[in-house]
Amino acid sequence: MYDLGNQFHFNMQMANARNESVIKGNCFRFTILTERLIRIEYNKAGVFIDAPTELVLCRNFPIPKFEVVQDSKYLELSTKYFKLSYTKDAPITASSLKIVLNNTDFMWYYGYPEVKTYDSLFYSFEEKEKYTKGLFSTEGFASINDSNTRLIDPNGNFANRPKDSLDIYVFMYNNDFDLALKDYINLTGKPQMLPRYALGNWWSRNYTYDDESIKQLVRNFERKKIPISVMVFDHDWHIRDVGDIKKLKTGFTFNNRLFQ
Repeated sequence: MYDLGNQFHFNMQMANARNESVIKGNCFRFTILTERLIRIEYNKAGVFIDAPTELVLCRNFPIPKFEVVQDSKYLELSTKYFKLSYTKDAPITASSLKIVLNNTDFMWYYGYPEVKTYDSLFYSFEEKEKYTKGLFSTEGFASINDSNTRLIDPNGNFANRPKDSLDIYVFMYNNDFDLALKDYINLTGKPQMLPRYALGNWWSRNYTYDDESIKQLVRNFERKKIPISVMVFDHDWHIRDVGDIKKLKTGFTFNNRLFQ
């Protein structure tokens, strides 16, 4: 693959969660990313994903506060925001796993319809406006199913997932919408700032420039460290008086009195 530069290289280590935040069985793996965000994985062969995906770039969160109580059959995991109950190594279903949102009557389970989640609107050139499920809900939780996205290998190429894998992120935030959004951005990657070179000025001024004043103008931009991408010379760079015609506004001749 062609090397597009360091800004397009993926930090594979940032996709690895901290071991202290992981609860793992033969077929399941739970990763407590924050007190509001948990990753739920299930694979019969015990194959779990540490690589970044098309959606998720970072799982290396600070270790949150949580408690685990378990025996050979059952597991209970609790944080400030939620309490998860699971029948260990059972396929993830509505009966085998439940997450209760603390201090509310709301509970998430696999397949929960999430009908009270606010939709988000997006546009594209290829399609008309569309709505998709957003992050915020009046019930105080939302889930994102990442099971079908492609993986990203160390060279930046896409790779397929293991078959029959479940990979879901559940946000249990109650009324802390700002913290839920913070968790989402940290998980999926912060929006990149446009590089400075892409923000060059488009300079246009109704002024009779010549070759020396143009050079001085460019030197002023360089001295002030202001990038410039486009420079418009307006009208006087070409011959404007031809016979009886005066002040032409177009043409492809250079005025030799101004530009030698």
